[in-house]
Amino acid sequence: AQIESVIDIAPKITHIDSHHNFHRFDSLKDVYIRVAKRYGLAARGGNRKYCKRLSLQGVKSADYCESAWSRGEISAWNFLSLVTATFNELNDFAIVEIITHPGFFDCSLQTLSSLTNQRNEELKVLSSTDLIKQLGKQNIKLVSYEELNHR
Repeated sequence: AQIESVIDIAPKITHIDSHHNFHRFDSLKDVYIRVAKRYGLAARGGNRKYCKRLSLQGVKSADYCESAWSRGEISAWNFLSLVTATFNELNDFAIVEIITHPGFFDCSLQTLSSLTNQRNEELKVLSSTDLIKQLGKQNIKLVSYEELNHR
C-alpha cells in the first residue's frame, strides 16, 4: 500500500528501501524481493551476499551497501578512505552504495529521528567540490538508482 501511494504521487520512484534496514532480516528477505520484483524496482541491498541474492532474483541492486560512514567521523577524508577501501576490497568494477543522511536539521526532525545535527555535517561534506574532485581523481563516478535501473 505504501508503494502504491507513492506511485500515485510520484510515478518515477527508483527503488525500495526499509526503515533501519529491516529488509536485511532473514524473515523479510523473500517478501522484500517479491515486492521489488512486483513493482519492477531496484532495491537497497546489504552485504555482498545479499546484493548477489537480489541480482540472482532479477532485482537490480548495488554490488555492496556500505553503512560505516554514518557511524563514524563525518569528514571528506573519512568518506574517501571508506570508498577507497571498499573498492580495493571488491577488486573489480562495482557499484557501491554508501548510506548517508544529508539534510537540514530542524526542531520537528528531532522528534522523528536520532540523526539530527549529523545531517547538516553530511550535507556539507557530500556537497563539497573538493570531495567530488577527489572521487573523480580516483575514477569513481557518482550514479543514482535511476542509472542503476538502466545497468
